[in-house]
Amino acid sequence: MLNKIKSKKPFSKGKRSVIYIGYLKNKKIAIKKLNKRKDIKHIINNEANYLKILNKQNIGPSLIYSTKTYMVYEFIEGIRIETFLEKETGEKIKNVIKKVLDQCYILDRLGINKLEMNNPYKHILINKNKVKMIDFERCYQTEKPKNLTQFISYLTSKRISGMLKDKKIRINTKKLISLCKKYKKDYSKISFNKIKDLW
Repeated sequence: MLNKIKSKKPFSKGKRSVIYIGYLKNKKIAIKKLNKRKDIKHIINNEANYLKILNKQNIGPSLIYSTKTYMVYEFIEGIRIETFLEKETGEKIKNVIKKVLDQCYILDRLGINKLEMNNPYKHILINKNKVKMIDFERCYQTEKPKNLTQFISYLTSKRISGMLKDKKIRINTKKLISLCKKYKKDYSKISFNKIKDLW
């Protein structure tokens, strides 16, 4: 697979992996390769397995190919969510927030915890109002996922809520917290819709 990828070059480097970008049949793709640490051998398999599940729900970059040491997937173009919140207008922001909430709810219903949703500045990209989550290597299965409530925590943080107020987006925080407590008990569609309707 790797020998079919053209114009390959480094893109970014993290604690666990290195990302390269290139082209496969004129399509821009990304390659995630493991660092050489022995304690992280599972992360490529973990992310690839969850992408196979989540791609069926139109979540995450499309997985193209994976081995134990690397995976090839669709390169996602877009700006980070915080940059989007800073630049865009109120209605566009509310529309994107609702789309993120939808994806968080799907993750919760599948019992998949992503972990980074309380500070997802590198994990949510927006391109022409399309919303894509990236980086699923730390996902795990749980009966009590926290994707939606963690994202709400992010939105109600002092920095982000101040940013939203500047765009004339004001939310009844007490009501939102109360609805989140109810949601954590049943993860129901009714509870979710009440939270979503506040936006």
